[in-house]
Amino acid sequence: MLRPFEEVNKYRGRIKEVTLLFFLGFFVGGILFYFFSQSFREILTELDSRVGTAFEETIPFFQCLIYIIFENSKPFVLLWILCKTKLVRFYMVALIVYKGFVYGFLATFFFMERGMRGLLFILAYLFPQTFFLLPAYFLSMAKIYNSRQENPLPAALIFYALLLFGCFMEAKFNLPLMSSLYVGN
Repeated sequence: MLRPFEEVNKYRGRIKEVTLLFFLGFFVGGILFYFFSQSFREILTELDSRVGTAFEETIPFFQCLIYIIFENSKPFVLLWILCKTKLVRFYMVALIVYKGFVYGFLATFFFMERGMRGLLFILAYLFPQTFFLLPAYFLSMAKIYNSRQENPLPAALIFYALLLFGCFMEAKFNLPLMSSLYVGN
């Protein structure tokens, strides 16, 4: 009767490992930014001004959507290409730690540059596409990890559809939200 909950309990140990790896990367990214922020202050100032000008410009929706799909599909496609090799486990760990590192670096950057408004900006950076992208990545990893003998194509297509919907949400809702927060600053 409660089969979906039994499936979640089966992955509980893996979820803890993934969470630990993500927060390890997040912590390292934040610490590295904190200690080395003065070393690349000029680069950060330049980046901040470029991001501001990019948000002030109007980018066509379709062009933006294609770019977002391309950027989010690279790790996903590589994950499914590597699913039949021994490198897939190393890639999964590296991807989780890398994503944590990037989010930690960005969160520390925005928080140190803009205070509480920076924290709001990083939360807006994650909304709403994260509700679709995270399940696509993590369910793909769980499927690959637990069934390496099966044909992965049907599951990959389902997870890729979830990823595409997350990309659409990012292009449609996230970019205008971030633009209003950034330009309004």
